[in-house]
Amino acid sequence: MALKGFVEMKRSKKFCTVLLGLAFAGCGGSSTQQASTPAPSSAPENGEYVAPGAAGIQTTVVRPTQIPDTLDLPAHIEADPTRVVHVFPPAGGRIVEMKVRP
Repeated sequence: MALKGFVEMKRSKKFCTVLLGLAFAGCGGSSTQQASTPAPSSAPENGEYVAPGAAGIQTTVVRPTQIPDTLDLPAHIEADPTRVVHVFPPAGGRIVEMKVRP
């Protein structure tokens, strides 16, 4: 029984070693990728830079414009019929006088 635990521990150490080696191997690959990207200093004289592989993307010049404070839009306001509660008086009749101030 002790031999079985020893073999499993040895396997887990091998697995951890292989996993750790793969993790370290993946960390050092970024230096070759950074060297292959073009520097933005190769931009044209007018200041526009279009990345390679940007087919179908259109660029435009940004201009300042005045943004209005309000919007006047035609609309029709209507209550939601599923959230309306109809209130009925407890007694029928006509109100003649009401001594309440708003």
